Amino acid sequence: MGEEKLNSRATQRSKLAIDLSEHLIASADRHPIRALAVDVSRNGLGIVCFEKLVSGSETILLLKEKGITMKVIWCKADSVRHEIYHVGLSTNDLAVNIGKLLEREGLAKRESKIGSDAGHAAPANAAPLVTFDPIRAALAIAHTPDPGAFRGGSLAELASVYHAYPINYRGKSLYVLLPKDLRPLVASKLEESEAIARKIMILRMEHGALKKIWPPKIASEKPASGEGSP
Repeated sequence: MGEEKLNSRATQRSKLAIDLSEHLIASADRHPIRALAVDVSRNGLGIVCFEKLVSGSETILLLKEKGITMKVIWCKADSVRHEIYHVGLSTNDLAVNIGKLLEREGLAKRESKIGSDAGHAAPANAAPLVTFDPIRAALAIAHTPDPGAFRGGSLAELASVYHAYPINYRGKSLYVLLPKDLRPLVASKLEESEAIARKIMILRMEHGALKKIWPPKIASEKPASGEGSP
């Protein structure tokens, strides 16, 4: 029973969205790997990257505390965007807790477990603190807009000019609204001021309706079309 509990804790995954482009390199030639961490367990890391990694090869997770050697367990191309690869990494050092190391580095906060609503949830009326910069990595791999986001409600009129891309950011389900002429990968490279100028919006579902949570409203700004009263 004790061994089963230990294995369960070791493989229990938590959602996250962390840009690892400055923290992950190939062990063989030390070249940086452009990657997004999407889930973490005690000894493993799920990433999405823009190059095919060979199963059995090794990468190094560069952290301030130490460099962690992580083996490529599996790698498969995305079913829609074939230039993107989903990869599973694992370390053989059972004393290492990848999730806690990422937290201590300030790269991640403790997130809700996948498949569970347990945890310390924020109050229902508390909007997440979201800015454009931290969601770049999650936006870069978004590839399928959700037309259902505009059905009904006050935002329906935006469907003619926007695509709504669902993303997961720190365990929260959000929508990024992009003008129809702007692709997610291109949008993810914009500076925050550029994203505002391009009229990008971030929304979340509240009480069955989508509410804009970014960019922040300034005192002189009129409510956006379709946006509810504060």
